[in-house]
Parts: sequence; structure tokens; C-alpha cells
Amino acid sequence: MKKISFFTGLLVPLVLAGCSFGSAVNQSGINEPVEQENRESSIDLDHPSVSTIQTDTGQTATVVQVEKFYPDSSAIANPPIHKEATRNFVVTEELMVKIYLVDKYEPGICYGTPSPVEPEAIRGIIDRNFELAEFLKNKYSLPTELAIYEKIKQLGAIQLADLAGGKYKFNFLDGQCCFLKAYEGEVMIIGQNIVEEALQTATQQNPC
Repeated sequence: MKKISFFTGLLVPLVLAGCSFGSAVNQSGINEPVEQENRESSIDLDHPSVSTIQTDTGQTATVVQVEKFYPDSSAIANPPIHKEATRNFVVTEELMVKIYLVDKYEPGICYGTPSPVEPEAIRGIIDRNFELAEFLKNKYSLPTELAIYEKIKQLGAIQLADLAGGKYKFNFLDGQCCFLKAYEGEVMIIGQNIVEEALQTATQQNPC
């Protein structure tokens, strides 16, 4: 029952936000659109590999490992690099934590029936987060606007609560369209390093 409550606690805000985590500016300055943009799925749910994990509460949870869902990067043209836009870009502690979590877990951003992403939606989120978009393009050598869009959405999907002293509580959903995995835990920034603590996970099949 505790695992179900934990998962529902993460899923309900996502549903209320239209599966896009809202339109407001969040802690790392990421402007998110209200509409959900799902895409074609590359998940093979017919032959998933299954394993179990032990949570910090001593409970055993089943984890179904599936191929990560990402869109076809060839669909959007290669954008130009504007290094001037990133010259004065400030990487906050919150953004550092989000980048750490995205790099480690590579969460998907599809939370239901997949559908194509309109070019206008891709262009819109990049325009609203221009400096961040240029920073991410240069940092990850992202080849297309679609790849930049996805990275911004991954960062925007991570929810942080500042616990003071460089410590943050986080939660997010790894959305693979018909499969969702929730993560919750804490991280501490120590110098240039980030230490992760108290990780919980829960999984759920998503009707789609």
C-alpha cells in the first residue's frame, strides 16, 4: 500500500499539470508548455526483462527494464550554435542537480498514448528557454532542435524541494508511454560533487 501511495503522489501532480509539469517557470528557470506532446514509442513491452530491487524501507519492488523512449532525432533540422547566448548563462545549484539526475537516469518524457510532436511545440519551448537551450546544445553537442527540446523537457520534469545546506529532495517520473517508473530521493551538493541518498522507486503499467 505504501508503494502505491508513493507512486500516486508523483502521478497526480503530473496529471493535473497536463503531463507537462505546468506552464510556470520552475526552480531552474525552465518554461514548460501546458500541452502534452507524446511521440512514437520504441518500447518493446512484449519481452521486458524483470528484476527486483530493495527500497530504503525494506520493501521489494519489481522493476521492468525497457528500452528508453526517445523520438526520431532526424525529424528536425540541425539548429545553429550561438555561443554568445551561453557566455553569461548561470548554472544554479538546482540546475546542477537536475542535470546530474537526467544524466544518471535518462528519464523518458512520454506519459500516455504516443503522438507526434509538432514543430511549433518544439520551436516554442526552445524560444522560451533560449539561453538554456543554447547551453544544453553546447554541453551535450545536441544535433537537432528535437534533441534540445527533449533535454529541456527532461530537466523540467524533475521536481525539487530545497532542504537547505545544499540538500534537495527530488521526485520525477521516467515516462515510457505505456510504462511509468517513479523515483524519489535526496541529493547533497558537496563541493563539485553530488551525493545521492534515500532512493525509492515504484513502477506501473500505464493504459494507452
